[in-house]
Amino acid sequence: MNSVPDGRFRAAHVTRQLKRMTRAGLAALTLSIIVIVTTGSLSGALPNNAGTDSFMRVCGGQFCLGPNVFTPYGATVYQSTPQAGIDNPAGAIALAQSQHLNTIRLVNFLSHDGRPGTAAYDPAAWAKVDAFIADARSANIKILLDLSDFKAELWNACSNPYTHTQAWKRFLTFVAHRTNTVTGVTYEADPEIVLVTFTGEPLPVGAHTFARGHRRPCTITYGTDQLTRFYATVEGEWKALDPNHLTAAGGLSNVDLPNAGIDWQSILGNPANDVCAFKTYGGMFDWLPTGAQYCHNVLHKPWFNDEWGFTQNLGDSVRAQYFMAQFASNSANGSAGNFYWNANYGVAPTTYDVGPGTPLTQAVVVKNAPA
Repeated sequence: MNSVPDGRFRAAHVTRQLKRMTRAGLAALTLSIIVIVTTGSLSGALPNNAGTDSFMRVCGGQFCLGPNVFTPYGATVYQSTPQAGIDNPAGAIALAQSQHLNTIRLVNFLSHDGRPGTAAYDPAAWAKVDAFIADARSANIKILLDLSDFKAELWNACSNPYTHTQAWKRFLTFVAHRTNTVTGVTYEADPEIVLVTFTGEPLPVGAHTFARGHRRPCTITYGTDQLTRFYATVEGEWKALDPNHLTAAGGLSNVDLPNAGIDWQSILGNPANDVCAFKTYGGMFDWLPTGAQYCHNVLHKPWFNDEWGFTQNLGDSVRAQYFMAQFASNSANGSAGNFYWNANYGVAPTTYDVGPGTPLTQAVVVKNAPA
């Protein structure tokens, strides 16, 4: 969950989502087993092109690791409490294991308020990332590496993240060529990382004015073509640096809004974009079949739910039902993977955390884990 004003107006989105899910029939969604996507193998059977590569790859409408189908099933571990997060990988990994997660989405590990030219390369911050990846590897948990912190740094510094492609090129080169100080493996050559994403949730195109802390108001403006070119350029740059890892633009949202101006078909159709990813807050829940069918039937690419979640103010019982409904929707639409927000130990009405303090919701997470 980035601190940048990135379109996730969470309170409003959650309210919209609850209303829409209620109208759609929560019980029907929870029990749904209808697969509306016909492209690819969704049964778990081994596709014909499964091999023995150490890196995750696309095979049909899903993913494979070595000779087996692999379904990334995970969560973010945003450090909402000291018990788990980038400063406490042991706590994060222990919680992931208790929830039967096989992948962690690693994000929010860089400061969003520093200078992009220096904060993005902070040795202490990256040493923590190195250690987290190494500890996850020891626990046989994979990593989705989300690089959207750099977008947040640029945005909060009043620097348009969708036009500063040279800044992105420098950053991506640094990340791809970085050698993990614990394992000695470069990021570009590390099969522990199963997927690399760049930045999701672009706001609708146009001008966006905001103030960050004590800074003066800033306006950032971009159009449809600039946004589309940004993703093509950044993902192309990464592929030139690292041909090993699958890439996704990042979880797209706001595409359900009228006149958003986000050409999601072109962004996802970019040849350097291997996988489609969505975030299903608010109206994105009802929109999801549109994106899922396009990715499967037109682009012939798998898709996964990059982020979704609900606050604890619903109460654990109701929240568990909504988690079950989202899992059912993801399955019905042929998702190749799931990442909810957020695995941690917090207990408060406003937190998205799922942990021992929310036993019913946590039980739903465990119940839906891949066999």
